[in-house]
Amino acid sequence: MARDNIPFEQHGYADSMHHVKENDVYLLVVLVSEEHDDTPAFCRGVLCDEMLSEWVQGNDVVVWGGNVADSEANTGIICFVNYD
Repeated sequence: MARDNIPFEQHGYADSMHHVKENDVYLLVVLVSEEHDDTPAFCRGVLCDEMLSEWVQGNDVVVWGGNVADSEANTGIICFVNYD
């Protein structure tokens, strides 16, 4: 059986956050690092999991992802940690 991919948001973090607030939906933030040894296994075992994909698509979840080495992902981390 072919797996459906998780529908990652194509917009930036700020636009995704605005969309989530305006539409009262969940935001799942996925941050990865090429320096972490478990990143490939996490991507294969978790992000490619069919049950996760079905849950995300069935619950109006916006999924935004970034690499912690990129400036936008770092901005997302700072906003997420400082979120009130």
